[in-house]
Amino acid sequence: MKAGIVLMGQNFHEYAAPDREQVPHTHSSDFFRDELRAGELAASLGFSRIWVVEHHGTAHGESPQPLQQLAYFAGRTDVDLASSVVVLPWNDPVRVAEQIAVLDNMVGPGREFTIGVGRGSAKSEFDLFGLELAESNAMFREYWEIIKLLLTQENVTYRGRWRSFENLTVLPRPRSTDLIEKTVYSWGSRSSLEFAAGSGFLPLFVAQGDAAKQSQDMADFNSIRHGNGLAPVRPAMHLNLFVDPDPVRAEELGREYLRNFYSATLDHYQRLDPTHFAAAGNYDETAAIAARNARRDRDELLDEMCRIQPCGTPDQVLEQIRARAETVHPSEFGFCLRFGGMTWEETERNIRTAAELLPTIKSWNPAPTA
Repeated sequence: MKAGIVLMGQNFHEYAAPDREQVPHTHSSDFFRDELRAGELAASLGFSRIWVVEHHGTAHGESPQPLQQLAYFAGRTDVDLASSVVVLPWNDPVRVAEQIAVLDNMVGPGREFTIGVGRGSAKSEFDLFGLELAESNAMFREYWEIIKLLLTQENVTYRGRWRSFENLTVLPRPRSTDLIEKTVYSWGSRSSLEFAAGSGFLPLFVAQGDAAKQSQDMADFNSIRHGNGLAPVRPAMHLNLFVDPDPVRAEELGREYLRNFYSATLDHYQRLDPTHFAAAGNYDETAAIAARNARRDRDELLDEMCRIQPCGTPDQVLEQIRARAETVHPSEFGFCLRFGGMTWEETERNIRTAAELLPTIKSWNPAPTA
């Protein structure tokens, strides 16, 4: 089974600063260069893929150009690459198609480039681009249709609500012929799951949700695919991981970093405020979850979110990953190994210790799809 690294770009200490709106981002450049260093280190130690996320406007995710960042790794490493995810409403679809085609040619034979896409749900990032959350579904569907056409056909003419053009061909043409068929989609609601399954996307689980829910989601996902005449598939799965041979350090630091990560995630996505999701009209399930979580004790909620991520000694973490593999049956793992305010020294130690688990994880055979 493949195991890659996920680069989140979360500069937690700057994001969590009490005056973060005014704080000078003195160490932002150093932080970003260390993010590149983390990807190269992981590739040198046997991780099979590098995933890069997309975020804008805050230090919660200093990764505004995932495809550009992946182009760096195309030249600096020999591993597979993937976006996790390109948020289509925030990007011009013609430019995205061009960047995908260029990157697909840069990766070259013998390596795999996987497109990951999503519609986004952070109001602050939609606001940054002058966009409305209420239009995210429609924008995503139009932009994805454009990207599909441009990557699979030449001389494309399109008339849409947000984008129109005549006789356009993306050059260079992509090298791969199966980019669309391999595209992964990450969802946060039942309606998005149904859309992804019915549209032929492959599933991507980001670092949220427990194994039981993910297993049920996959059963539903493949049932919908079956109803559309499509074969069953396995998901790619991302997990936040902290591993340390010292059980005390593993418990104390792992809990600290994971709580930091999920606390910033709750705030960035405003996951405890249902009003703006409800007002958007197309995030009903997200609004309901936010309303329910807003009534809970924040510490208890964070503890619950942290408990479902692998944390502990190497043996403990390996068993936690194995349990997830045997319940959800992913096609591959992606491990986020830098989050929640880790120093570079702690990041490097975490990557190197996690790399010691790779021979065992790679020896696992994904379960047959059914």
